[in-house]
Amino acid sequence: MKHLDKSGSLIQGAYITLPQLVRLKSQPVRPRPFQHPGRSTMAGQNRSKLFGRGLEFEESRIYQPGDDIGTIDWRVTARSQVTHTKVFHEEKDRPVFILLDQSQSMFFGSRYCFKSVKAAETAALLSWDSHNNGDRCGGVIFSDTAVSEFKPTRNRRYLLQWLKQIETANQQLKPAREIPKPVSQKAETNHNVGTALAHTRQLMKTGSTLYLISDFAQFDGTDIQLLQGIAQHNQVEVFLIYDPLEAEIPQQGQYWVTDSSERSMLDGSNRKFRKQYQQQFEQRLEELREQLFKLKISLNELSTEESLQAFSKNARRVAP
Repeated sequence: MKHLDKSGSLIQGAYITLPQLVRLKSQPVRPRPFQHPGRSTMAGQNRSKLFGRGLEFEESRIYQPGDDIGTIDWRVTARSQVTHTKVFHEEKDRPVFILLDQSQSMFFGSRYCFKSVKAAETAALLSWDSHNNGDRCGGVIFSDTAVSEFKPTRNRRYLLQWLKQIETANQQLKPAREIPKPVSQKAETNHNVGTALAHTRQLMKTGSTLYLISDFAQFDGTDIQLLQGIAQHNQVEVFLIYDPLEAEIPQQGQYWVTDSSERSMLDGSNRKFRKQYQQQFEQRLEELREQLFKLKISLNELSTEESLQAFSKNARRVAP
């Protein structure tokens, strides 16, 4: 399960800074699987590899002298007994939305960096990749107390403002003992992934791309329904961020973990306990895989000791 990226480019620590996010602009992002080809409502909306640019099929018409023979529509030709060629036009504008989780469950890490840092790094890499491809990029950042949005843009200056919002949300995370108590019942509103999904769905236009980055600690059936509604008319890709300690306990030693209010001991020397612990993680992971598979959404599983820059070699992937 451990796939250590030895490139030396991993961002470490409990917090991330704007200069670190800016330096990611020249880092390549490895290609990942497109949407499942069987989604009928999305047929033809993924970037085509034809001619090396994004094109959409428009119609078939009778072949004319000078047309590229590589675009002949053989199916229509066979049916009509008259040579037809396919006509394409440039792909429609596709805004990119990044839904980034910076809630309290993300403020955890056992090595290299916290999950919140890895999620912010991943969001920045995807932002720069979209910007470099000429796409408009923006998104929604959610925590336990707030949801902030940034409209997609191609402007580099505004993109830097989006990255600044990511830094601000990340650095607002504090250990549980430092979180002030709500002064009123109204302040207890919990902006989890479902609230953010509902908010994002209102902002998105048909044909957009959504990258959802979270540890899915609060993911439930209602959230699946919201995600299904988005995926019916948009390209959706999910990134599960997890810490290696959540997946597997070291075989030796006893480890105290805390959320600053309660403490628990993880006994690595107890083989039965280690096995149950690992099975619980795998069960939760498998449930998420199955849910996303039914929605024909690709799932990328990314540990805090892995880099999105090295997906083709290191990170585990589950493509429907």
